[in-house]
Amino acid sequence: MSAVARHLGARVTISVVAATCLGYVAQRVSGSWWRDVDHVRRALGYSARELAAGEWWRLWTVNLVHDPVPPEYVAPGFMHLVNNVVPLFLVGPVVERHLGGARYAAFLFAAGGLGSVLAFAIDPPTIYAGGASGLVMATIGAGLYMVVSRRPRRPWPWVAAAAGVAYATYSIVDRAEITAVAHGGALLSGLAMAIPLDPNRPRRVAAGAFASALVIVVVAMPLVSSRLRDVDERVVSAVPVGTRPSRVQVVGDHVVVHFDPSTNQRGVAVDERTNAITPSATEAAPDTTNVDAGRLSWSRRGSTVVGVDASGGVAHRISLGNGWAYDLARGGDEWVWVVDGPGRRLLAIDGRTGDVVDEVDLGLIVPVAIDVDVDDGRAWVADYWGGRLLELDLTRGP
Repeated sequence: MSAVARHLGARVTISVVAATCLGYVAQRVSGSWWRDVDHVRRALGYSARELAAGEWWRLWTVNLVHDPVPPEYVAPGFMHLVNNVVPLFLVGPVVERHLGGARYAAFLFAAGGLGSVLAFAIDPPTIYAGGASGLVMATIGAGLYMVVSRRPRRPWPWVAAAAGVAYATYSIVDRAEITAVAHGGALLSGLAMAIPLDPNRPRRVAAGAFASALVIVVVAMPLVSSRLRDVDERVVSAVPVGTRPSRVQVVGDHVVVHFDPSTNQRGVAVDERTNAITPSATEAAPDTTNVDAGRLSWSRRGSTVVGVDASGGVAHRISLGNGWAYDLARGGDEWVWVVDGPGRRLLAIDGRTGDVVDEVDLGLIVPVAIDVDVDDGRAWVADYWGGRLLELDLTRGP
């Protein structure tokens, strides 16, 4: 049998690649082809809040849907899909032949679950993600174990291992828009699971390792879920809206989201009550540089927020330290809300005294924009790299 025939005969790998591609097609068809608004991704993607509510299938179904990750061509998420299925198709059959079909299937199931649980335990609770990167990283981890344990004399396995390390390092370290914990956790899980599942080890060792992985998942989920109780109670939901949202504007009972012009995406409107997403023709609001509160005009100037009185004099100057004021919003006659992007937080400033009187940990990758519905006390914050719209109920605050 030729090398190509053996490669295509890796049934588990081919099945996983096919399922991932079909999942992407279903994802795109369920919404619209050119905009990243779909229902399948929201139902199957990784979401800490839904996991804590008992939707455990998301630990594995996250591999069937793909978030948009730049650079993007053809349609949102397509290059993310290609970046995952190509290395999986190249490395997967090699690992599958080494472990055997049954053990490789068990390996993917266990390592994929462990990687997602680790992300659930460490990443911010508002993280929403989709992609088969976990399976790719786990498979690369198993491939590294194969090379190191066999110590082949031929150079190409070592070259392939070095390429795998470079790919994993790039994915974990150099991409701000993805969760490094999920990728790194999956890589380590792959290494850990490949050792006991090695075909040279007794079947009882493999069975014990697989059972242990499932026990870890079952025990860890309730324990990790309890940490969501410590999340600021004002954080209500995180709605995936599209690639790189950059502006937020409350219009009636909808929140209009506009995206970075480089994405060529139309704006969308999110229903405040149901979170339903529809296209929007509303023009983007101008960048907010000044808001009036407490008889002062407040502006953002890099790492400081300045309150200026009617005569033009600086009444208050608030330093954000290592933070940076990405956006401002008026929270009422006396309040100013400031998005500190690097600090991943939302600050409330008393417009009269200039005191920072409240702080909300947003847990987002890069929060960039905010608008507040002063009628019902809800704030909406856009996460640039995470592609989400965070809803906060400010009436619950301390």
